[in-house]
Amino acid sequence: MDYITRDLLGKQLSVDIFSVHGMLLLKKGVRIEESHLENLQKHQYYFDKSFIVDESSPKYVTEKMYGEVNKAVEASFQQFKIRPQSTVKNLTNTFTPFINSIMESTHFGRFVDDVRQYDNYTYLHSMNVGIYSVVIGKILNLSEEEVRLLGLTGLFHDVGKLFIDKNIINKSGKLTEDEWDKMKQHPMLGYNFLKGNAQLHKFVLQGTLLHHEKLDGSGYPLGITKEKIPFLVQIITVADIYDALYSTRSYRKRMNLYVALKILLDEARDGKLNLAIVIPFLYYIMSGKNGQQVTLNTGELAEIVFVHPNEPLQPIVRIGESYIDISKQSNYQIVSIIEMESQSEKKLPE
Repeated sequence: MDYITRDLLGKQLSVDIFSVHGMLLLKKGVRIEESHLENLQKHQYYFDKSFIVDESSPKYVTEKMYGEVNKAVEASFQQFKIRPQSTVKNLTNTFTPFINSIMESTHFGRFVDDVRQYDNYTYLHSMNVGIYSVVIGKILNLSEEEVRLLGLTGLFHDVGKLFIDKNIINKSGKLTEDEWDKMKQHPMLGYNFLKGNAQLHKFVLQGTLLHHEKLDGSGYPLGITKEKIPFLVQIITVADIYDALYSTRSYRKRMNLYVALKILLDEARDGKLNLAIVIPFLYYIMSGKNGQQVTLNTGELAEIVFVHPNEPLQPIVRIGESYIDISKQSNYQIVSIIEMESQSEKKLPE
């Protein structure tokens, strides 16, 4: 613990600050001002430097950049139908430097999962699909040009939803058959809206039109199969499904991460998604979860200690002093990954 000093001015709090009597003195997120210092000194408060946000940390930098870009993307999308040409230019200019930052950080996609604190799904989803598409492109060692195209295509892929009734987009219950038919028009609506824009690469148009197609022909709007779906579009599809599953929607809460990843894997093994894309992406996500707790089908808590590259959803876990390779012991299965904010409330058996 340290004495209150003026070098705390302007620093941001990472926790709520309480007096010894339990009175809330300052809220998490506040930037410390003169009056705050006086209040802390009045209560004879000793300060721990861990209470201050480390603004040089990758996570903080990511969250700040993510929030700023999200606001800019939302503002641009609100003008899209009125000023399509200038909006495409603005979005491209805003998102391209962001893509470059993602390409420089191998951990960017993992941080995004931790900073989902913004409410507007429509704009946030488009941004996230762009981010995850870039991450997958990097994982697969695609060229810089291809990765940048993936990012921009992810950003524009759902523009057709601007032409769908908001009551359908935001409906809290199950869509009727008629509503679902209208929803399925958004890829074609987006394609028709963008196709006259000379600023956009043809792949952006392909991704907008085909991102709901499946390799077995069960997708929409065209119902085409693997041979006619470009590989880069298949990446957009995986990123789109992942973010949709792992986001809070108008009709359901966010799925547990493990459940979302399992659905992706099942879709790939059923021939709907490309396993060569899904497996490396799952490994990327799961390898960032080493040390995290999971719930097993036995009801026990375990800790992830090693993730298999080819079987990322069946890692080696630790229960007390015992190590279990789930890929080799079929009587054990992971049910859920315990979210980070809940980990402090649960303890592994000694």
